[in-house]
Amino acid sequence: MKMTFMTMLLLFTSAQAMLSASSSTPYNKLNQVIENYAIYNHTREKQLRDLKIAARYNKNNTETLLKIYDDEFTGYYAYNYDSAMVYVKRTMQLAQETGNEYYLIKSTLHRALLLASIGFYSDSEECLKSIALRHIPQDLLFNYYYTHYKLYSFWNNYYKNSEFQEKMNQKIIFYLKKAITLVPKNSNMYFYLLGEYYKYKHHIYLAGICCKKVVDRTSQNNKLYGSAAYNLANCYLLEKKYSLYKHYLILAAIGDIKCSVKENVALQDLAMFIFKNEKDRLQLAEKYISFSMRDAKFYNSRLRMVEISQKLPAIVSTYQEKLFTRNKYLRTGILLLALLSLALITTFFYIIHQNKLLTISKKEVSKSYEILRSLNKNINFKNQKLLGVNTKREKLAKVYIDLCAKYIDKLQKFQKLVERKIRANQAKDLLSQISSSKLSEEEANTFLSQFDHAFLSLYPSFVNELNSLLKDDYHIKAKSDLSMTTELRVFALIRLGVKDSAEIAGILFYSPQTIYNYRWGLKCQAKNKDTFEDDVVQLCKFG
Repeated sequence: MKMTFMTMLLLFTSAQAMLSASSSTPYNKLNQVIENYAIYNHTREKQLRDLKIAARYNKNNTETLLKIYDDEFTGYYAYNYDSAMVYVKRTMQLAQETGNEYYLIKSTLHRALLLASIGFYSDSEECLKSIALRHIPQDLLFNYYYTHYKLYSFWNNYYKNSEFQEKMNQKIIFYLKKAITLVPKNSNMYFYLLGEYYKYKHHIYLAGICCKKVVDRTSQNNKLYGSAAYNLANCYLLEKKYSLYKHYLILAAIGDIKCSVKENVALQDLAMFIFKNEKDRLQLAEKYISFSMRDAKFYNSRLRMVEISQKLPAIVSTYQEKLFTRNKYLRTGILLLALLSLALITTFFYIIHQNKLLTISKKEVSKSYEILRSLNKNINFKNQKLLGVNTKREKLAKVYIDLCAKYIDKLQKFQKLVERKIRANQAKDLLSQISSSKLSEEEANTFLSQFDHAFLSLYPSFVNELNSLLKDDYHIKAKSDLSMTTELRVFALIRLGVKDSAEIAGILFYSPQTIYNYRWGLKCQAKNKDTFEDDVVQLCKFG
């Protein structure tokens, strides 16, 4: 039995290790941020609601309303494409109606930036061409050059590894140089753009230094943090420093989620890195790529959805294959557990059966010996000896019944213990196999069958003698020579000295009220109701 328990414990420990494989330290902070995803979105939504309220209160103040629309675009830019485009169009319309050239140019730049972000590169370029450089106010020049840089960097990703890539690189470098001259030196934006400049100039080391400076100086709640961390991760990827690459991808993903940036490029790349290099953490890869797809749908970025849809099937199918293999091991474990349980039950009843045979054999030998001795004694001595034999037989039957009842109780507790352990490990398939009540019903039926056999073997005349205490029309018939009805079992236990209804109910697996009803119902049919149960105790005193 000890070996069986140790084997089961080993199986559960192995299952727990398999199920917790995806819980790993490097990803704990990221997983925690993902769990708080709704909190960051709520914060962003509250800010946007406040702006909408402000817009309603400033309907008649054109300049303030244009500023609010512009702020709403900024809030929605990385959060939801459709809403961002709505406020760009409102700004353009209001600027045209009021002749505000400044906001008309600014909203056109915003429109170009939005179109570029979802892959409408030609349309974005047309927007930019519609703006005459000589008409752009000084404080919008940076936006002008920055939007060109973003357009061609997005376009460059589309042309990756093609003959047009170098042409795009030159455009990016040109506009980056222009934009860098318009931001304060030593600012975070300055180092970010400088890092981008060195990246496209293929000075990876210098690009990494600039990106690292931005990451170290910027809060994770700043949009620039996620972009800088992502660029730094790619610098380490080019240098084949994979541990640092993964580290900064995680930081970039955390920054994006905290800022409610819905593109989640860093999280996509992290999912692919796990998929290719950490096969034991496929569950994380599937979780991250699915999270990215959900955000891309929310943002309504068709470009990102296409990118993710190319990555998702490979990760999901591989993860499902791993789940299938794991389930196969679990099914094998369940089968082995079932076989061990069956062996345990079989061994238990075999031991009980052997003990019963041994006890019966000893009893028969003792009985024969007493009979032989009683031949030389008087009748009174013989009767007293037989009474002693009956008393011993009664004790034996009661001990046997108690033993069976207790062992069934142990098996039920063991079954509950197995359920709790598996529930803690979230092994639903395992729970569905062993949480069934079928085993307890089989044990109860086996116990009642053994009880009937033992009792009627000891008291073969019990049914007839009990019927002699009842009225003629209410005699009880046994199911067979070695099988009793519930009523017979109740009064068989009373005959053995078990008189408490609750104790009888526990042994026969009924409620105390049910046992009380059986006792009262049969008592009403007795010839002598007042002494009926006392008369039952006196039955079969001589065999």
